[in-house]
Amino acid sequence: MYDGCHTAFDVMKEFLILGSELNGKYQIPQIPAVNETPNDTVDFEFSFSRKIKNHKELNVNFYIQDFKFTRLWNNPDKYMD
Repeated sequence: MYDGCHTAFDVMKEFLILGSELNGKYQIPQIPAVNETPNDTVDFEFSFSRKIKNHKELNVNFYIQDFKFTRLWNNPDKYMD
């Protein structure tokens, strides 16, 4: 289990994995298995659009280009809800 940050300024955002089970040679956080595929998903970049019906209740897809994901990486607390 991951119990703390190892860098002075936490540039790797290690606080996001506190309490996670780490697995394998490179100690990658283990993601729980999901047995169902979500029907309604939206890409992260469009997840804030009010034009999309029930946009706050859709599953967010992070399979997007890195530069579109940067705002979440730089300010995760803003997007957690």
